[in-house]
Amino acid sequence: MPSSSDIHCFMETQSVLTEDETLDGPYGLKIVQKRAGCRYSHDALALAEFLGTGSKMEVIDLGTGHGVIPLILVKRGLAPRVVGVEL
Repeated sequence: MPSSSDIHCFMETQSVLTEDETLDGPYGLKIVQKRAGCRYSHDALALAEFLGTGSKMEVIDLGTGHGVIPLILVKRGLAPRVVGVEL
């Protein structure tokens, strides 16, 4: 159950979103994205799943784009150290 500070933080974030932005994300992550244009996609989610559970390896994501793969890996505890680099 979210704490009152989590709810307050979420409400503050909601108030700063513009009409052309969304606040959503996989695995409980909250990611601000434009409604149209370049967004993370199902491909990124599938690639993050490919690592599998219990791998516990260090990961570098070259060409990370929006950075959603490193965020998922850290959120799910699939890698102890993740570095995302956009080239």
